[in-house]
Amino acid sequence: MRRWLERLGAAGLALCVFGCGEIVVEQSADAVDDTASADVTAEDSKAETGPDAVVAPLLDGPCQRLYGVEEAEARGGEVHLFGTLLPLATPNGQGRDRAVELAVSEMNDNGGLLGKRVGVLACDDGGTVEGAKAAAQHLVAVAEVPAIIGAASSANTIAAFTEVARPAKVLMISPSATAAAMTHLADDNLLWRTATSDTTQSAAMVQYIADQGFQRVYVANRDDTYGNGFRDRLQEQLCDVLPDCAAGFETQSYRVEAAHLEDDQAAIVADVEAFQPDALVIVGLHDDGKRLLELADGKAKRFLLSDGLKSDDLKALPATLLRVVVGFNAGSPGGAAYQGFKTRYEAKFKDDDGPVSYAAHAYDAMYLVGYAVAASTHLGGPVTGERLAYGLGRLSEGDPVKAGGSAFNEMTQKLSTNPDQTLDFEGASGPLDFDPATGEAPGPIESWCVTSAGLLSLGVVLDTDGTFTAPDTSGCVN
Repeated sequence: MRRWLERLGAAGLALCVFGCGEIVVEQSADAVDDTASADVTAEDSKAETGPDAVVAPLLDGPCQRLYGVEEAEARGGEVHLFGTLLPLATPNGQGRDRAVELAVSEMNDNGGLLGKRVGVLACDDGGTVEGAKAAAQHLVAVAEVPAIIGAASSANTIAAFTEVARPAKVLMISPSATAAAMTHLADDNLLWRTATSDTTQSAAMVQYIADQGFQRVYVANRDDTYGNGFRDRLQEQLCDVLPDCAAGFETQSYRVEAAHLEDDQAAIVADVEAFQPDALVIVGLHDDGKRLLELADGKAKRFLLSDGLKSDDLKALPATLLRVVVGFNAGSPGGAAYQGFKTRYEAKFKDDDGPVSYAAHAYDAMYLVGYAVAASTHLGGPVTGERLAYGLGRLSEGDPVKAGGSAFNEMTQKLSTNPDQTLDFEGASGPLDFDPATGEAPGPIESWCVTSAGLLSLGVVLDTDGTFTAPDTSGCVN
């Protein structure tokens, strides 16, 4: 992902937003491109207008919840309307959407966004690629939002963005999509994320492997965007630390469809048993990853798990297996900004057990969109995805501001009235200093293990400057 800010400057961007049409950006060889097959274009995404036009209902299909404003207000154009694209039938999807709702309520309680109330149309992607595309199309074509917070998974995010949002010039910002493939995706600067890339997580795993002196490593992964991308990054980095990469590295993917999962994982277990690795890396999600972990019990000296497997449910596995399990994930939020968010979240949603994983990242995404509106106001005209992308470029250095409603009104006014004003945004998820070369924010990686009592954090193993600290696993013995 690339910013336009450094290449064009504010004046050049203002001209391009309204007169340059498609912007050409650098692409990697494997970047997803070609929008000709997209279902939605910028032109046909706008609803018909006029006295005889048939207006599609805002609350329809996968999009059944609107918060911050009433539906009549949302249709009137006197509010700022955005969308979320999350798996709302799951606890994680619900929790992240609630975090966005908290941010919206705080904005509105503090005067709104530049005098207008903020509303969000929440859409359920059903956890599938097709569901994500359908929900995104409703947000783009019916709700006409300039920005979407989501999706949750990398595969859903990439599909909804490349086939729906990007052709319509709508910005997407995911709170939890971590696939390395997103970094160099052809995106016209419209795809952002508050989550840390899997490239950083895989680097932490590789440094752990080197620290432990492991010489034989087997990687088993889901056959999807997340799993394959993670595996590729691991392979690239592992060959720099293994004594003999050709003899010391093996990998195999498994399909997650019911018709294939059992046979594919059985083949992997047989392969692992023959290979006898020092470490078996499992890159998967909870159900499929846990299943493989149980099947491979006793077949490797150490099991390294990706963030998709992190779950308190793992404590039900045999203690002998858990003693040799170490997991990795983006560093858990902490500090005053996160604690403030957590307190406000629990006060608003009393029936909730507290913020789920990446809830803070979703909360931050909503505030970033709000500040980006203000930061691009001087360009004139309506709020668009392209303008929001420009506005995000003004939020990584400058006057410090923490996520939350207390300073929102003051700081949005400063941004909107002074084209030279910039902010250094510190989110509830941590500092979000977007890299001008990628449009992504670096973050620390922590490790964890599982005891009979549940998950146990082992602290940060790779910090944002690349320093590795080996985890102390002595407390992992059940």
